[in-house]
Amino acid sequence: EYDLVYHSIHLNIDPGVRMISGSVYSELIALEDNFSQFSFDLDVGMIVDSFYLNGGLHDFTHSNDEISISISPILKGEKINVEVFYHGDPSKHEQKGFGYSAQGAGPIAWTLSQPYGAYGWWPCKQQLYDKIDSIDLHITVPSGNKVGSLGLLTHVDTLADSQLVFHWKHRYPVATYLVAVAVSNYYEESHYIQLSDGDSIYHLDYLYPAYKPAADTLRWQIDGMMRGFDSLFGPYPFRKEKYGHVMFARGGGMEHQTMSFMGTLNFDLMAHELGHMWFGDKITCASWQDLWLNEGWATYSNVLAHELVKGRDSYLEFVRFQKSRVLDEDGGSVYAYDTADRADLFSGRLRYGKGAMVLQQLRWTVGDSAFFEGTRN
Repeated sequence: EYDLVYHSIHLNIDPGVRMISGSVYSELIALEDNFSQFSFDLDVGMIVDSFYLNGGLHDFTHSNDEISISISPILKGEKINVEVFYHGDPSKHEQKGFGYSAQGAGPIAWTLSQPYGAYGWWPCKQQLYDKIDSIDLHITVPSGNKVGSLGLLTHVDTLADSQLVFHWKHRYPVATYLVAVAVSNYYEESHYIQLSDGDSIYHLDYLYPAYKPAADTLRWQIDGMMRGFDSLFGPYPFRKEKYGHVMFARGGGMEHQTMSFMGTLNFDLMAHELGHMWFGDKITCASWQDLWLNEGWATYSNVLAHELVKGRDSYLEFVRFQKSRVLDEDGGSVYAYDTADRADLFSGRLRYGKGAMVLQQLRWTVGDSAFFEGTRN
C-alpha cells in the first residue's frame, strides 16, 4: 500500500494525430514497513520507454495493464519519486478514455476517464479511495490550440518551433478519474461570479468558435446556479482556483474538477455538472456501487436550480418528470450491484432520477432547514 501525494504530467498532444508522448512524474509514501513492490496501471497498448526511480533508471515489467516495480525495502512513511516515460495511441483503449474528433473549425482531442478509462492514457493509480493531493499538467500542443484542464493556468510557453506549452496547476485533492485535458482551437470567455457573501469565483469557458452566438447567452446562466449552490451546499470547494466549461465531442457532460467538459451548454447540463463539484468531486463515492451518491445529488442539483433560478412552476415540472421517469418501470435499486455493466451502472432512471427522488423524499420528510444543514455538514 502507498499514498499517492503528487503527479506532474508532461504530454505532447496534437489533436489531429492519434499519438501522445511524454512522462508522468509521481511522488508516493509507503504505508507499510518493508515496502518493496508497487505498481501503476497503464494499458499494455501504450509503450513504456523508460522508468526512473529517485532520479535513476530502474527496471520494470509492463504486462496485464500494469507497470510493476521491485525496489530495496523502505520503511513506512518514507517517500520515493518515480517517472514513467511513454508513448502510444490512447484512442485504441477499450474504455475509450481518450477521444479524437473534429468540431468544424478544427480537430479536437479530449479525455473522459470515468469510470475505468484513466489507465488507458496515463500511468496512474486506477481507484477511488486514494486521492491525488496535488497535480500539475504541462501539455504541449500545436500553435493555435488551447488546453483546458484542472486548476489555474499559470502560464503558456512558446517553443522554438511555435508549439505552445500550457501549464495547469491544481492544489486540491482529486480522484484519478477526474484528471482531464481537452485540446482544440477554442476561443476563451471569462468573468467573475459574485457571491452573496461578497466573495467572487473566476469562471472560464473554452468554446468552439462557431458556438459563440449561442454561448454569449447561455453561459451567463451559471451565475445564479453558483450563488444558490454555494449557499445551500456550503462554499464552492475550489474557490481559490476557478470553475469553468470546455467543450468536447461527446454527448452530455463530465464533471472534471474545476472545469466540466460539455457537449453543449444548456441550463440542466450546466446545473448538473456544477452540482458535481460538491457531490462527486469534493466528496467522492468510495465504490462505484454507490455511484448514486454522485449522480443522484447532481440530478437533485438540477431540481434546485429550477427552484432557485426558474421558479416554482419549473421546479414542479422537473420533479414530476423525474418521478414519472422512475415509476414508469418496476423495481431497481439506487445501489449498483453490477459495476462491470456500464449501461446499468450509469442508469439514468436509477442512479440519476431515482437517486434525486430519494433526496426529494428525504427533504420533504425532514424539512428544508434540517435537510440543508445536513447537506452542508
